[in-house]
Amino acid sequence: MDNSITISGPTANNLAVNGNAKSTVFHIGSGETVTISGLSITNGYTIGFGGGIHNDHASLTLNNCTVTANNGSGFQGGGIYNDAENSSGALLEINNSSVTDNSGGEAFITMHSAAALRR
Repeated sequence: MDNSITISGPTANNLAVNGNAKSTVFHIGSGETVTISGLSITNGYTIGFGGGIHNDHASLTLNNCTVTANNGSGFQGGGIYNDAENSSGALLEINNSSVTDNSGGEAFITMHSAAALRR
């Protein structure tokens, strides 16, 4: 995503965004502010970082989402990669959501990034 945006689905049980094991499902571009609500993010794949979501020096909020069955190489965030490497930061806020059953780690948080998990 190269623009700040809000994506609202009905519920994670009713709408899935599927990467078809071909690419990262959501790549959040540097400096953007994105909110994703009510979605399941699944079946993403990358040989890089963040099979489900690559938060690339941006601000990301997940509300009532499921991030599951994604794959990233090594242990660099198969579900979510919160990338603030060599920059001023990245913000990840996860509210009432689950990040489970991803290959390559559930979530990976780099230096200079912040993460908040809320139920």
